[in-house]
Amino acid sequence: MFYIMMKEEKKSYSVGDVVIFKAPPSNDQDWIKRDFPKLNSLEARSLRYEMACGKDDLYGQPCVGGTAEKPTYNLGKIDYLLTEAKKYTSSLVIAHGYTPTTLKSRPTVWEGFMDMPTNMETWTKINKRFAQEWKTKNYYNTYLEIWNEPDLTNGFFTGTVDDYLTLYETVAPAVVEGWADLKVGGPAGAFDWWHQPLVDRAKAKNLPLDFLSGHFYGPDYFGQLNTMLNALNSLGNNEAEMMLTEYSPYTPDNYQVDEPVEQAE
Repeated sequence: MFYIMMKEEKKSYSVGDVVIFKAPPSNDQDWIKRDFPKLNSLEARSLRYEMACGKDDLYGQPCVGGTAEKPTYNLGKIDYLLTEAKKYTSSLVIAHGYTPTTLKSRPTVWEGFMDMPTNMETWTKINKRFAQEWKTKNYYNTYLEIWNEPDLTNGFFTGTVDDYLTLYETVAPAVVEGWADLKVGGPAGAFDWWHQPLVDRAKAKNLPLDFLSGHFYGPDYFGQLNTMLNALNSLGNNEAEMMLTEYSPYTPDNYQVDEPVEQAE
């Protein structure tokens, strides 16, 4: 799994630099054209992309507009990024989130993207529309995560585990309806608390759950893997997968200028 992380612009690059963006990837098509071929040299299996709808900052994407009753879509730049990625990878992992501005309970507050959508019917419609877009573009072998790190409640989601399960329960069937070939899963967890509840809800409601995903930063990732494995075993689906969709051997405190994570070596 290859996960692109964005960095601030530097004045020069070494041979070891692989993929570096100075702004949101979908807004920098010249950089995409220049850097994505390097994925081929890495023999990267996958590229993961967080849509980050409603996250109105450097990382956010204005992919949904309009009103809660009549949403509009602006997916051209994201389509460009994913189409280029497919030239050099065998699969995509797309994280659907967060709450678009038109569905925020706190539209004037930056953190509003972390709140539950105010209109679940519209949010479900939006996610189905996304899935139909991926089908139209033939992004085959695509994994679709419902949200990103919802258990990191001070960073990406203000709801409870039950709120997240409601999100999953409503959205997962809709995206499969939009494109039956999608592999849908979650919770893209920062911790190991919500994997088993997701499996339990999927079994109780007969929901599609093709994979469990989690994240880890640091060397001691076995706890996260074991939690996902135990939860996956209880699902009773031998074809279901588990995936680390974000991983680094370095802990977050190493992500500073001149720290090891910045160095190609």
